[in-house]
Amino acid sequence: MLTSDILYLKTTNHTTIIKKSLQNEFKVDIDIYDLFDKYLLKYLTTYKGRVDATSKVYHIKKNIPVYLDYNLVFIQIFNKKQYNNIYINICKIIDMIKDKDNTIIVFDDGSKIIIDKPYHILKKYYNNSLKINLINFRKE
Repeated sequence: MLTSDILYLKTTNHTTIIKKSLQNEFKVDIDIYDLFDKYLLKYLTTYKGRVDATSKVYHIKKNIPVYLDYNLVFIQIFNKKQYNNIYINICKIIDMIKDKDNTIIVFDDGSKIIIDKPYHILKKYYNNSLKINLINFRKE
């Protein structure tokens, strides 16, 4: 279900929409945190364990990147408690463009998503996740 070609995940009430490309999108009837847990069990960890460890090692308190493996590192766009949330796979981002109070994210397949969040905030999330991905997990 979670493969390296995922651009982003979108959450709704106990459902996760997996966006793989411009025309490839599907819905699974599972909460995103359960989806992360199922994937991470092969590494003998859970979503909570991975996020707690990332927070402690990198001293990140808010919007902690979700590292699943070298090709799947997600940044959470909105508050965790928000009904609709988006988790962007930073490994697929090729550009971020400032657009007034929004940010346009361009993916490696040419598709784009407009995020209702300032560029400087998303850039901070992106840089935190890049640091985690490039420094410690390159050998997986």
